[in-house]
Amino acid sequence: MLSMDAVNAAVAPQTDAMFDNGVRLLGYGLDADTVAPGGTAWVTACWEGRRPSSDDVFVFVHLLNEQDIIAAQKDTYHGLGTFPTPHWPAWARFCDRYPLIVPDTAPPAARTTLALGLVNADGERIGVTKAGRPTSADEVRFQGPAISARPEDSLTYAWGHQLALVEYELDRAAVRP
Repeated sequence: MLSMDAVNAAVAPQTDAMFDNGVRLLGYGLDADTVAPGGTAWVTACWEGRRPSSDDVFVFVHLLNEQDIIAAQKDTYHGLGTFPTPHWPAWARFCDRYPLIVPDTAPPAARTTLALGLVNADGERIGVTKAGRPTSADEVRFQGPAISARPEDSLTYAWGHQLALVEYELDRAAVRP
């Protein structure tokens, strides 16, 4: 288990987010300010279990672009599957690292948002209380890494030896129906 000093050293900033199942998000951190398409953004989250729980929950981490579209995501159990919530002792503190693999096709984004939350065994998101007050939120959001532009010469998609896409242009990342 981690002391608060170890948590403070692992992540900054700290949060005041408490999930309705008694799990507190102590803080979060990013390994880099920018990620390239095809690269991996590593997110660190430190947790505290306020009480033992028999409920098995999993974590989601979503990297959202400026239009709130998921550019990358990781859904996993705590400890990447090695430390599920029913095994937590009361007041357990630990940090997890989550890899967000950004697809090769991700458009550049100067600003992104990371959304982090918990989901119960029924697939329902767990609500969040902030600063001791209930909210309508079911995730915690914070600034994510920018997605850099792909180098112009690195785009080649080939289908067999018959057809290749060598260039394309988008005037926007999202469209309306």
